[in-house]
Amino acid sequence: MVVTLFAWQVALKGVADRTRIEFDRQADHTISLFKHQLERYADVLRSSAGFIIGSDEVRLDEWRKYTQQIALGEQYPAIGGLAVTHRVKWSAVGKFLERQRLTRPDFTLRPAMDPDSMEARQFVMPVTLIAPERLEQRMSGFDFAFEARRLDAVERTIKTGTVQISAPIRPDGNDAYGFVLVAPIFNTLRPASESLRQSSFIGAVAAAVVTKNLVNGVLDSDLRQVAISMSDSTEVVYSELDAENFTLDKEPVLSASYVVPLYGREWRFEVHSTAAFSLAQADMTPTLVLVGGLVFNAMLMLFLFHTSLTNQHLDNFGKDISHKYKLQSKALEERNDQLESFSNMASHDLKGPLRAIGFLSECMEEDLDKYQPDIALPPEFLGYLERIKGQVVLGQGLIKGILQYSEIDACSGEHTTNEVNVLELLHSLRVMLTVDEAQLQLSGEFPTFDTYETQLTQVFMNLISNGFKYHHGQGIAVVTVGVEDSPLANYYRFSVADNGPGISPAYHEKIFEPFSTLQPKDHSMSSGVGLAIVRKLVVLHGGRIEVTSDADQGACFSFDWPSSVVGKDDTGDPMNLPEAA
Repeated sequence: MVVTLFAWQVALKGVADRTRIEFDRQADHTISLFKHQLERYADVLRSSAGFIIGSDEVRLDEWRKYTQQIALGEQYPAIGGLAVTHRVKWSAVGKFLERQRLTRPDFTLRPAMDPDSMEARQFVMPVTLIAPERLEQRMSGFDFAFEARRLDAVERTIKTGTVQISAPIRPDGNDAYGFVLVAPIFNTLRPASESLRQSSFIGAVAAAVVTKNLVNGVLDSDLRQVAISMSDSTEVVYSELDAENFTLDKEPVLSASYVVPLYGREWRFEVHSTAAFSLAQADMTPTLVLVGGLVFNAMLMLFLFHTSLTNQHLDNFGKDISHKYKLQSKALEERNDQLESFSNMASHDLKGPLRAIGFLSECMEEDLDKYQPDIALPPEFLGYLERIKGQVVLGQGLIKGILQYSEIDACSGEHTTNEVNVLELLHSLRVMLTVDEAQLQLSGEFPTFDTYETQLTQVFMNLISNGFKYHHGQGIAVVTVGVEDSPLANYYRFSVADNGPGISPAYHEKIFEPFSTLQPKDHSMSSGVGLAIVRKLVVLHGGRIEVTSDADQGACFSFDWPSSVVGKDDTGDPMNLPEAA
């Protein structure tokens, strides 16, 4: 029962860890997409600033043509307006207005300000160009620096020389929050110091952005399993965490908060899992582990109880027998003792259903030989017993293979390294496999290098032993191991080829799947995890493995192995090899 509860807790923790990793991945991906989309919008401001700098004075028709060429409305739907502003000293406002009225007689500075307020600010930033065209009449001449949040963004863009965003702004007549992106325009190329930027600043390109439209343009909620809320300080600029959102999980499995620097401001992203995320991450493994363990414990207790009852009945029967049946009583007592001995042995050795089945099948075979030698049993009956024992061995191999396969992930970061002479390693494997030198041939200049000795040995042991195990003639089996430069940088490419029956191309992928064998399970003692372990180890170290073969023409397995490791541990790596599966 303790083992069952422990396994259940381990399974629960595994599910929780996988769920957290997936949630973090989706949250990071969502925030990255938003930042990438915002960078696209910043790029259009930079290109617009370059367009303004590249001309002595951009005319209204040139500006309209430019915004049409960049497809402002189609490519940047979140921009409510793209404007060009010029910094004009208060003392030069009159001349500036005269120059603008040469082409636009109605041009005026808005909103009107008293001289005292203007002198305190020293400059104004009227809008001279704006897109789309429908905003020209309403926004031309509007003092962009009149409002404090816009002015703060302008001052930061002068100070840093980079694109900046303002604090949240709600446009007139619009319930959705937005902000303003501001890119500076200087009359010198890349002014290096703040004082130089202050003196060379002549204006800015600004874009009014609606956050909701920006999100809808890249973060389709149907493709996400997380809901987000974005805020600047205490002001929420966008939120999906409201009661009207039917996709929101009322009690989210996971949630997290991220503070993200964005163009001079710090935004807080609140991320919650949705109902779709909870459904996608649902995993019945812990429940199955718990139910399976409880069923096994119940079967074990039932078996022990049944055995105890049987012993008790037989003992009572022996005590009640009369003296005239002494000889028969003695025989029954002997059988009772044998049964009790069998029961104690079974109880002691019962570590799992497979071992119990194997043990009982052996006892049945012994009892048939001892007590019923004259009874002619059908030949298939003994065959059934052999198949049971074979299936027990296969099952034990499968369990061992599962542990080996799963331990690759659990210990992937804990293996230490040794200096390995590959030639000596292969000679050691030949001795372990008890094959002649002529049957294990080596080709190429094998290296000596620092690597994960146990894992490399596992790969070679599985591939080489398979070449002999599945050969149609053990005496004529020949396995050739080679080495050459890999197409991957800092890797060796090793090859293991045999002259066996070969593998049909239809099974070149299937053989690497766990528990896959090319022989029927009833006729094979292979667990089917050997090649799965090989591929997992190779991929774990960034390599690739492939097989080239045709039926009846042998098989050649080629794999890449790193020629060096990072973070070498000098403590050594003891040899601890599993059996080839």
